[in-house]
Amino acid sequence: MLAAISWGIVNAVEQLGWQGLTELNHKFTDDYFFTALQKCHRLESLSMTTSFLRNPGAVSSLAATLPLCSSLTKLDLSSNGLGAASGQRTDPDAVVAVLAEALKKTRGLRSLNLSHNNGLGAHIAPSIWFLVSLTHLDLSKTGIDNQGAKELASALSGLSSLESLILGDNKIQTEGALELCDMLPRLSRLRVLNLGNSEAAVNDPDLGNDMHLSGARRLAQILPTLTHLEELDVAGNRICDLGAVRISEALFQCPRLRRLNLSRNVILLDGVSALCASLPRCSSLVHLQMCATGLGTGLGDEMTRRLATILPRCRALKKLELADNGMDAAGATHLAEVLPSCQNLRYLGLQSNPRIGEAGAARFGGLESLRLNVTIDLRSCFLGSEVFHTLGGLGFRV
Repeated sequence: MLAAISWGIVNAVEQLGWQGLTELNHKFTDDYFFTALQKCHRLESLSMTTSFLRNPGAVSSLAATLPLCSSLTKLDLSSNGLGAASGQRTDPDAVVAVLAEALKKTRGLRSLNLSHNNGLGAHIAPSIWFLVSLTHLDLSKTGIDNQGAKELASALSGLSSLESLILGDNKIQTEGALELCDMLPRLSRLRVLNLGNSEAAVNDPDLGNDMHLSGARRLAQILPTLTHLEELDVAGNRICDLGAVRISEALFQCPRLRRLNLSRNVILLDGVSALCASLPRCSSLVHLQMCATGLGTGLGDEMTRRLATILPRCRALKKLELADNGMDAAGATHLAEVLPSCQNLRYLGLQSNPRIGEAGAARFGGLESLRLNVTIDLRSCFLGSEVFHTLGGLGFRV
């Protein structure tokens, strides 16, 4: 059935002329497709996500075809199970080795996405050496460990054009994080650095990066050299309170920083205080994520008060995410009081803070003047029916 579907696609495109094709998104991997793909002399973008590359024969065919696509600049092979054993793939290392050799010959690539191929990360570094034109590299959730991070850092050191490096949801511990941080100053054009972990990775003992305090300290030392940095994600890396202090103290030296994600790290009063001292000086910051940092626990009322106090001075800030922080009604009150002064804020995420309750949520009910300008997300905050309908009528997410 797949061959018939793919042959139909091949037939249709052949009638239009393969040589003029510049972009292809395909999910079938039979011989008809790869034979036709070799005719795509002008192909610039190839996306084969979740495309049954679990078959070793399909990987070999792709590997043989890639070097013939001389104009290819963008390749997306995410979510293919590459690097993992399966019923058809008893020797995943050999299969990945074939693909890795082919990648060395696609030196015109500018964007490479191999994410969600768990186990691939241990094999791909030798290929990265040759991709000197890369500007975007996504190796998230590919099973990179400390040794893989060390090899990757060595390979990346020569990619001076790299602008986006995404390594989230891997297995990089302190040692590997230090290796990567020491390499970062060589990436003078880097705009996006993502070492963060998703919520699923944080809850999985076999998955997730953990740079800890030592990694956070080294990253803080390196940040002033990343003068083009626009996005920084270290979510779920157990940077601890002191690590948050060190990173916060360096933030104002990143003048182009637009997005910062510190979620799922325990950040206490010292960390929040340091962050509050730096944020108003981050004149380009548009999006701040501090979900599940403990902002509303322990000294939560004071931490939330300090954060709320500086928000009106963060003039570029448009999106603030504070979900799942154990925030109570007092914390919500602090935020509600300053919202009228946050003229550019367009989204405030407070979902999954059940301690806010009706009393805290009701404080937002009087902000009718904001209802067309800012979205306030209060889902899963244990609201009674009256408050629920009142806020819902004002356009709040409840």
